[in-house]
Amino acid sequence: MIHIEPIEIDERSSKMMLHYLKRKHYIILGSGFIFLYIIFLILGLAGPTFYIKETTQLSICPDGLTCINNPPNSTTLHWTGSTGGLTKSNRLLNVYAIPHLNDLQSNPNTSIHSITLQIHVNLVGSEYEEVKNISSIDRIFYGSCKGDRCEALLLASELGIDFPTYSITVDIDPSSNSNLTYVDHITFDLMYVNGAFALLEMISRLLFVIITAGVIAGFIYSLRKLNYRIWTLEQQFVVILLGALFFFNNPIFLLSLITSGAGFRTIDDFFTDLFVTILFYFWFVIFDGIRKNGTELKFTKFYLPKIILTSLFFISSLITMSSLEHGLKTDPLADPTGLADVFALVSVIMLVIFLFYLVYLIAKGWVMTKTLPFINIRLRLLLLLSVIVVTVLAFGVMFSLIGSGGRSSLTFFSFYGLANLYIFALTILYLPHPNSDILYQSTMLRDGAEMPHLKLTEREEEEFNEVYL
Repeated sequence: MIHIEPIEIDERSSKMMLHYLKRKHYIILGSGFIFLYIIFLILGLAGPTFYIKETTQLSICPDGLTCINNPPNSTTLHWTGSTGGLTKSNRLLNVYAIPHLNDLQSNPNTSIHSITLQIHVNLVGSEYEEVKNISSIDRIFYGSCKGDRCEALLLASELGIDFPTYSITVDIDPSSNSNLTYVDHITFDLMYVNGAFALLEMISRLLFVIITAGVIAGFIYSLRKLNYRIWTLEQQFVVILLGALFFFNNPIFLLSLITSGAGFRTIDDFFTDLFVTILFYFWFVIFDGIRKNGTELKFTKFYLPKIILTSLFFISSLITMSSLEHGLKTDPLADPTGLADVFALVSVIMLVIFLFYLVYLIAKGWVMTKTLPFINIRLRLLLLLSVIVVTVLAFGVMFSLIGSGGRSSLTFFSFYGLANLYIFALTILYLPHPNSDILYQSTMLRDGAEMPHLKLTEREEEEFNEVYL
């Protein structure tokens, strides 16, 4: 039976395991957390790549007309590529052109730092005898160059795979592209999401969803004997966080693999933004609560400013996400500009403010733990764990590595594994003590709050503690 040490906390609140776990329990919990996270990182390193890339090359000869892959007597540079065996789990298809410069630009008088090419691109999808012209564009592409290589130019982007086979035709008119003088060859990359990665992500998310649902049921079951009015603030937050985590893991992710389009991608990003926003609000409230220990926390001065701040972040992130998704639908080749750029900048600025504010709260909370000897080490361990999670999560949000923006198995397991382990660890720490209902009843009897005539004497209280605690 767990030994309960005397603590100076609100005795009318349901007691949490955070206050009673001993050093060995924290060592076990911390070791398990680190071990499982290392397992996730190993799975990420050993997992499949996010993209499959098929590469071909178009050579540019001095006369610009007699190169490999170019039809005889043609007045344009012509390249045709195709890929087959695709399914909806491959999610998207991107076609990139990477110009490689020749020796002419090595002369300081002719060295170039950017390139402009006018290219005609035609994308065709086919399934059995059905052939559909998906897009046909003729536009000018811009790219910066460094050394003998220029940045990749996105020629075509198909969000959602509707055909098993795609063919891409590229025509470049030398008379309209004086920069071809400096180009030795152009590399074309056809990239689509690896089906093996999509399967691994689906299975992992499904397991996370099932485990989260079980944890939610177990946590609520552990609180069944306690009136919801005596749940601690942390326990109320855990219920909300577990619900947000359930949707963060996305129980409808499978639908994104059997349908095409940006709809379920948008839903996934929405769940991610919602989870991150609630998690930041939780950190603000808990860490600021440690800093203001012993003072009354009023809604208008304590909770409302934090709600407004996190809501602004959620709204700006939501507008950025919606604008980007709309751009992918209307013109996937266009760079995100206007509304998306403005609110993306707002989101980044707010995220930086959040980080500085959290650093301040954590630092103040670290100092405040010196005045709380009964939970000094325990709170510091929680603060240290939260610092790690805040750093990793903020990095993922800032560089769009969480949600549909993930780019590898390692980033997926790094962020999703850490988020799940962190919330599960909080769930364990904020579990009610097995005798919380007895503690609450004894407090009511001792104080005579509900039945003064049954108030326990000091001797009776000592005997009660010896029996039940």
